[in-house]
Amino acid sequence: EWPEEDYPPYANGPGYVVSSDIAEFVVSEFEKHSLR
Repeated sequence: EWPEEDYPPYANGPGYVVSSDIAEFVVSEFEKHSLR
């Protein structure tokens, strides 16, 4: 949990940009418990 009252104006950590078909694939594999 963030200790301050306000969040910083930037994202701290990695970010990913994926297409909707990749996102749908990841969700479907997660639901099938196929992800490692």
